[in-house]
Amino acid sequence: MKKSVNRISQLWLLVCLCCISMLWVCCNTPKTSLENDFDAIKARGELRVLTLMGSTSYFYYKGEARGYEYEVVKQFADDNGLSLKVIVAANEGMLMQMLQDTVADLIAYDVPIIGNSREQLLYCGPEKICEQVLVQRNDNPVADVVELVGKDIYVEKGSKYEQRLIRLNNELGGGINICVFENDSVVTEDLIDMVADGKIDYTLADANLARMGRTYYSNLDIYVKVSFAQRMQWAVRKDCKYLAQAVDEWIAQPHVIKRIEEIGNRYFEKSKKMSESSIMS
Repeated sequence: MKKSVNRISQLWLLVCLCCISMLWVCCNTPKTSLENDFDAIKARGELRVLTLMGSTSYFYYKGEARGYEYEVVKQFADDNGLSLKVIVAANEGMLMQMLQDTVADLIAYDVPIIGNSREQLLYCGPEKICEQVLVQRNDNPVADVVELVGKDIYVEKGSKYEQRLIRLNNELGGGINICVFENDSVVTEDLIDMVADGKIDYTLADANLARMGRTYYSNLDIYVKVSFAQRMQWAVRKDCKYLAQAVDEWIAQPHVIKRIEEIGNRYFEKSKKMSESSIMS
């Protein structure tokens, strides 16, 4: 009887030792390629990118995809042997939601770097520093933000512009009429068009986007700043640190920096008025 008990005890000891050994091996074995998020993307062969439709981000011209963000992220995909799948979100708010829902791997659009978003996002890629401005017609423009009290200002629902207007309204003690477009298909460039056409009087836009709008509409005034300069980059989910790292390492290469500057000059060069033909060249 004692021998049976001893044998059972020995077997249990052996089982425990085996389990401990297997656990040690699992914990100390290097991650396989599929546990690295960027290696998993490369194994899939496709990079899924979220962006918005717009003249500086993504659009079609004569059947070809164009846009600053598109051209830069396409270079990254090409250099890593990946096909590119572009998914267009309806608005800025949907960009974040769709990323968290794992619809895509990367947001290739200017995402503001703000404190609370750091809890959910990793920022990477080309960095821009830009302020928000008031877009209005130049026939009777306001000269200062304090003159916005009592005015109707139209912005996209859930956008950074709505958030800025709410803060600005609080800073001024109230009185700004914040008019939010509920239509998911309305983006900032649509609102700029509406200001130029006289359908609405005011909206907000990033300065680079407003400058682009003014190249098409000479009746726009875009000189009243409504925010301090803000840093903006692409973004990935917190669990995609290897993708973020790959993007940052790629973008730091001298030949890539030169290519991105060339792309940027066609879309954002300040020293000239850009026409559609200059962007397409």
